[in-house]
Amino acid sequence: MKALAIALTATVIAVGSAQAASRSGTATFVLDRTYSCAIVLHGGIYQLENRAHPGARTGTSWTKLAYAGLRTGVFSGATGNLLAWISAGKPTKTTTVDQEFWTLDVTTLGTIGVRGELCNPTRATVPLTAGGLRGGAAAPLGSELKCDVPRRVLVRVRAVFDSRAALRGKEFESAHVPVREAKLAVRTVASKPLAYATVSQTGKATLFTAKGCRSE
Repeated sequence: MKALAIALTATVIAVGSAQAASRSGTATFVLDRTYSCAIVLHGGIYQLENRAHPGARTGTSWTKLAYAGLRTGVFSGATGNLLAWISAGKPTKTTTVDQEFWTLDVTTLGTIGVRGELCNPTRATVPLTAGGLRGGAAAPLGSELKCDVPRRVLVRVRAVFDSRAALRGKEFESAHVPVREAKLAVRTVASKPLAYATVSQTGKATLFTAKGCRSE
């Protein structure tokens, strides 16, 4: 299984690649990965919690980065049920993401990542679009919606960096480089859209989910 995961990572279309200059004229690096992720059974159901909030500043520094994350299973601490996440902006040593009991330290955890224990690379196609979903800008204090989902979903993460980045780690595969902008999309194995989120270094964040997902 490990060998297969490595092979897929090397050949899957969603691989990190250097790209030429963007609007600002500086070189960028794009990391684009797609995973097949297991959903953890909780209370007899398979459920995905979708969370997002815009960035927050104190002066010129971000206290919270623009953020979107996926959680599944029983809550057991800030990272206990974390499945995947994206953020954007330049963090300081004290910058965090998420809210209340779910708050995460960006410097320690990383700017984007997935749970390697539950997710394996896949060649499946996951469009980065909000088509078929409902939502918009994340609420100032955070948006939280839970969706009933199959026991396995497809998750695509795409992020644009100012410098080269890679996902590394065991429990969590994460990058520790500031992100300009990122997108996250979730679909069933049969390609039914479940969730879509975007974040930007401007502090903006959006979250879209399927009909039937419930606000917390």
